[in-house]
Amino acid sequence: MPFFLCVFFILGCFCREWLQEFSNSAILLPKQLFKFEILMGQQMSDLTKLFPSGSWCIEESVGYLLARARTKLVKAVDLELTRYDITHAQGSLVMMLSTGRYATAAELVRDLYIDSASMTRMIDRLEKRGLIIRTPSVSDRRVINLSLSQAGTQLAEQLQPLFGDILNRHFIDFSKEEVDTLKGLLRKLLETEVPAAAKETP
Repeated sequence: MPFFLCVFFILGCFCREWLQEFSNSAILLPKQLFKFEILMGQQMSDLTKLFPSGSWCIEESVGYLLARARTKLVKAVDLELTRYDITHAQGSLVMMLSTGRYATAAELVRDLYIDSASMTRMIDRLEKRGLIIRTPSVSDRRVINLSLSQAGTQLAEQLQPLFGDILNRHFIDFSKEEVDTLKGLLRKLLETEVPAAAKETP
């Protein structure tokens, strides 16, 4: 049964139960009527949501699909990066530093959604391998700037076509227009100002 029909069927059952409950009364008592209006309002409000409560299905879950897609790409990248003895997270860090848009661990933590402790360990490993250079900031000695070493820059040049090849193989059934649409939708999701969760009333 289509989802919207299921919703209307449930609402119909809900209304029928309320009508049966009060069928012996000439009128609804004010308190009962108020309760009825609140519950019906909650049901109708749920219909306006993109993801109504009680409708979760793993095969149709946007979060699940995004996570599966990311896992699929991460596995492919990790497999290809074994030749360089680095992980996809380390490779992503190298690629982000190569853009010149990131200079500190804090900036990388913000965009990679990695906790500070994990980021520090990853930077330590890459520095030990001679791929990253730590330099105290001239304007603020408390800030440590990050940059790629010559070896790190060479690695980034090798990773760029590798990442491109992985994406080309995984998006082989997509048109350019579909890829552009997907990127636009993902950017919209990332840029959306998420409202605070509504507090539950006791």
